[in-house]
Amino acid sequence: MHITIATIHASAPEPRRGQLRCPVCRNEHVAPIALDSISLAGQRGAMCVDRDGVRLDPTAPPVEGGSAIGITFRCRDGHLFVLRLRSIYESTTAETIVLPFPLTAQDPERN
Repeated sequence: MHITIATIHASAPEPRRGQLRCPVCRNEHVAPIALDSISLAGQRGAMCVDRDGVRLDPTAPPVEGGSAIGITFRCRDGHLFVLRLRSIYESTTAETIVLPFPLTAQDPERN
């Protein structure tokens, strides 16, 4: 699985901001389509919000001993990727993870 660490350049004005681009094609036109979180604040379980509504799964195992929040994005060309914030041992990392199944232009109903 392709993983790229997300960075915000030091030249960004305060508050530090960066522009999110598709890690596959570098397209600037990306839109969030889902949100999920696992094991927040030491609680077991997972929550997902997407076009189908809100789902809770209290039986989901913790994420590698920490917690994670993921926002799934789709670019204009249909590539899917997740911006994941993961906290383990008092440290938080940000990474983008390319999903292996791009949406096609023939599926206009999907967000």
